[in-house]
Amino acid sequence: QTLFLLLVTVLMTVAIFFPIGCFVGNFGGWHYALFTIKDIHPLMLIKFPLWIIVALSALVALGSLVTALLFKNRKLQLKLSIAGMALLAVIYAVIIAYISVVNGKIGSEFHPSFIMSFPGISMGSYLLAFLFIKKDEKLVKSTDRIR
Repeated sequence: QTLFLLLVTVLMTVAIFFPIGCFVGNFGGWHYALFTIKDIHPLMLIKFPLWIIVALSALVALGSLVTALLFKNRKLQLKLSIAGMALLAVIYAVIIAYISVVNGKIGSEFHPSFIMSFPGISMGSYLLAFLFIKKDEKLVKSTDRIR
């Protein structure tokens, strides 16, 4: 489970610094990362708090690292894993909302990069870590019963 949680940390840290997609329309196109828009069209004023995505991604990365380090407290690890999966779902919801806002304002088409899959892969890793932590907890309880 530690490897899965460390994978979440690495993926979400990388996702903060690389673009997750590109908007393409009759104005050309531009790439945007989770925290900034590069080559933004000068006539367009879209107010959307992208720092929320960065903050949530950083929180998930830090949370998965903390969860991995709490290996002696499996019950807390289970709760933090559920919270991490919920935060990843919120990240996807915010990204989808942002894409909808931009597409609605300028009528462009969004082309995601492979980085867009990192929150999904992280969610799967969190789920696998959760299952293995639960399995360990069950094993420890059964061992205590035998004694």
